[in-house]
Amino acid sequence: MNDNDLVVNTGSFPTIQGLVLVGYSAGIDSTKKGITSTTSQGSGGVTILALFDNALAGMAQWPPGSGQSVSATAIVGKYTYIGDTNMDGQVSAQDYTAVDANIGSNNINPGIAWFYGDTNFDGNVTAQDYTAIDAALGLGAGNPLAATVVPEPGMIGVLGLGMLLIRRRREGKAHAMQRTTKKDRDCGDRGMGAGDGAGG
Repeated sequence: MNDNDLVVNTGSFPTIQGLVLVGYSAGIDSTKKGITSTTSQGSGGVTILALFDNALAGMAQWPPGSGQSVSATAIVGKYTYIGDTNMDGQVSAQDYTAVDANIGSNNINPGIAWFYGDTNFDGNVTAQDYTAIDAALGLGAGNPLAATVVPEPGMIGVLGLGMLLIRRRREGKAHAMQRTTKKDRDCGDRGMGAGDGAGG
């Protein structure tokens, strides 16, 4: 994902979040699977793809005000700093507000938990959630991470299949040209052989 956002119009929140958490690393790790970010790995893991379930958030567009509509059931991921609870691309004093308002809340639906201030993904809002904000406070200030949306995984698969078909078509043409060239060469060789015999 590098530093891109993600919108999946039809998907499972637990599955996508699981892929993000499995793929996360605070350092360079090429063995990581799932949804990975070399940009995040290269910056000490201070960023992550923060997710929300639009069925719970009710966003009409992503990014907000962009004119790009998202479905009511979309899974949306914002590449941002860990601790950026309002997903504005920076960590500021405003991000403490979510934790302040929801401290003591337990078993929060994971699809909306980020906005509640659950920065450590344990489903609860406790004093520990202040830690991520404290550690990242000031990051992105004056230069917040902008939203750049990539196609959902299904579309990536379609694009990949298209490129594969184009490659096979090109390879097929190349093989056909090679066969034609070989056939012409063989005919030429037979012709030369016949001419040599007649001349002898």
